[in-house]
Amino acid sequence: MSTRSSGRPPARQVMTTRSSARLPARQGTDPLHCEREINATVRTYRMQKEPFGALLIFYNTEFDNLPEMESCRKDADLMEKTFREKFSGNFRISRFENKNLSKITSILNNLKSDSTLIPTDSMLMCYFSSHGSREGLVTKNGEILPYDEIYKHLRNDELLCMNGKPKLVMLDCCRGTKNHVFQQKLAGAGLHSKKIHSDMAILKASPEGYTTFAFEKQPSVFTKAFCGAISNSITLDYTDIVHETTAKIKQSKFSKQCVPESTSYLDARLIFKTSDT
Repeated sequence: MSTRSSGRPPARQVMTTRSSARLPARQGTDPLHCEREINATVRTYRMQKEPFGALLIFYNTEFDNLPEMESCRKDADLMEKTFREKFSGNFRISRFENKNLSKITSILNNLKSDSTLIPTDSMLMCYFSSHGSREGLVTKNGEILPYDEIYKHLRNDELLCMNGKPKLVMLDCCRGTKNHVFQQKLAGAGLHSKKIHSDMAILKASPEGYTTFAFEKQPSVFTKAFCGAISNSITLDYTDIVHETTAKIKQSKFSKQCVPESTSYLDARLIFKTSDT
């Protein structure tokens, strides 16, 4: 096993992590954090149209100053395959490979004005697979896209066409190490406690300071578990899918290394199907 960082790899490179720094062994605590502000008695988001939303897949396999990660393409392939097969075209899927910081920021910023989203969309899902650090996602040119910057573009007051509709963010990347000191400061434009952040859910492959794992040229442990939970789900309830994803990982040999972190600001239950089915 090795980290995805610069330096001489071990002779046998079986498994890699998605970090831009060398990582220590993780101490054995269960970091699962699931913040739920809803319960079974509240309303359900209404999925009115088919296709009822957009899935944007961002993934980086090549970097200017870090090792390549072919597994991120496998992640993207699996996400697209799973959603096409499970939802029979109910999602419009767009893929963005090997983008620099400025390009990803531009894509997110233009969601409020371009044709990616349409007025009848009932939800938006953004999936990211790349190297990562405590502070954010590592883009192709090595610059960091702060997590808060992603959330900022999807807030209700920024993305008015999706105001009151669910927005999901999935982050399949390492989130630094417990003893790593980062120089870049976040802009603080993220979620906090304002009403504008409602209707958003964030699912991260690992808690802050820990790693996510992928076998070479295979999808990551996290993405495999999530897509398996989607494929096998009967209820298609987002909360059930998150719990099943976590259960799959906790039952595996990776339970001591990475457990997903789920934070929900959804104001209603989210079910991945139209209301009349």
